[in-house]
Amino acid sequence: MTEIVLIRHAQASFAAEDYDQLSALGHEQARTLGRWLQQTAVDGHWWRGSMLRHRQTAAACMPQTASVQLDEHPGLNEFDHEDIIRVYRPELADHASLSQWLHKQEQPGRSFQQLFVAACEAWITSEADVCYQESFASFRSRVLSALNTIVQQGPERQIVVSSGGVISLLVQEALGLSASMILQLNWVLWNTSISRLRIRSSGQLQLMEFNSIPHLDQSPEHRWKTYR
Repeated sequence: MTEIVLIRHAQASFAAEDYDQLSALGHEQARTLGRWLQQTAVDGHWWRGSMLRHRQTAAACMPQTASVQLDEHPGLNEFDHEDIIRVYRPELADHASLSQWLHKQEQPGRSFQQLFVAACEAWITSEADVCYQESFASFRSRVLSALNTIVQQGPERQIVVSSGGVISLLVQEALGLSASMILQLNWVLWNTSISRLRIRSSGQLQLMEFNSIPHLDQSPEHRWKTYR
């Protein structure tokens, strides 16, 4: 059996013009995770998506030794939430328009959550001819293809640094939930949280652990626990 350790990236730069980079807090979260992984001897073959927040998280938390194996796979990249919002609300397509809209809301965080969930629900249930850069079916296919590549490496532990949507899809697949549940799983994932899957010889996915943050629970800094 192969064990897959799924790590969600550390806090990115939410509400910034370029989301795809870790915040100062995100770098601290990733280093804290790295110390915990070293103390608990969690090792294996490392994988990461090709997004900057994946590379930065992996660089901060993985062991810095020549013997550590690291592979990058674009199939582990997050779906494009900006494109999904663009299709759902074209008037909010660019960062400036979205920021201006959020600024007018009484509760910007809640308003963004509602917008995000509604746009993603439309994406998940959309017909193939809707003009997304990547359909939900294509997203699911590439994530499962990336998982297949990882599993083929052998029975040793595989450690994967990726994003909430990718992790939520794999958990949804393991539990046999409806596709719409991906959104609920995604929204509660902590930054740098750990989830674990086991892949049996039959190919069946089993969820062994979900959304754990032992490295942050040990920290006196409550502010280090973030969702986005």
